[in-house]
Amino acid sequence: LKKLNRCLKILHTLPSEETCDELLNRFVTAKDPLLAMPLMRAAIGSLWDTFRQNLTAPRTDKKLEEIADVMKTNSGTRWTCIGDPAFGEWPNICCGRRLRWEMLGLIFAYFGLAYMHLKVSDPLVVALHEPTNARQIAAWRMRHCAIMCLQTLKDLETMNEMVIILMRAVMLLDNLFFGRESKESEEQRALLVLATISSGLYVMPKSPFITAATEYRRRIFMSVYDADKMMSCFSGLPPLIYKRHCMMQAPLDLSDDELLGGPAEIAQAASRLDAN
Repeated sequence: LKKLNRCLKILHTLPSEETCDELLNRFVTAKDPLLAMPLMRAAIGSLWDTFRQNLTAPRTDKKLEEIADVMKTNSGTRWTCIGDPAFGEWPNICCGRRLRWEMLGLIFAYFGLAYMHLKVSDPLVVALHEPTNARQIAAWRMRHCAIMCLQTLKDLETMNEMVIILMRAVMLLDNLFFGRESKESEEQRALLVLATISSGLYVMPKSPFITAATEYRRRIFMSVYDADKMMSCFSGLPPLIYKRHCMMQAPLDLSDDELLGGPAEIAQAASRLDAN
């Protein structure tokens, strides 16, 4: 019952469809390559297209339980998106009726970052009707829901690349709230690195084949690797990942649209790159 109440609380906190669209239109550039705009647009759009009847006000526990049951089933199955050769078609795998707690948590984390980057005078902030610190309060609620999604995934014993992306997004929020040198951010860094290493992302040898799946896995590792070094500089603590222990090729300089555009577009975009 406690787990169900947590799931219902998460879904009750999801902003309205209009607010979701406004946040998506206002926050078009994330500070991390893992929060790709094509990914977020497809995820948020399919969420409302599929579950609009359940999410439209007034939201009831009964209607939201249907969504929670769908995500529980999906997140309890093995993740196949990143390892699938047709990764460019990932919206058919982890969105819509195949929505997972990983993706919903990532949506909340994205909204939290969006709120933190709004101006105080923005109509979305004014509409919150909070006496002070409206942006921070809204972003904190989004962060709390993202963390509850991680807790739900822990209960389901689910660990995959999308969980690591969600952990990285929560870390970005923690850096804004607490600072990179804070205890909270250090705890997130340790958990993130542990999940990355245990998932084997630090061992990806060079390959002549270029696929969206391998490129995105490299993006994930390089994002974690960069965060580890950056936070080490701020906190004064040693890094947790060392280059000599990794077998990794840096990701190619491809845009999000090129990466998710399919094998032909990836090959064409990669052919235009030079040695640098």
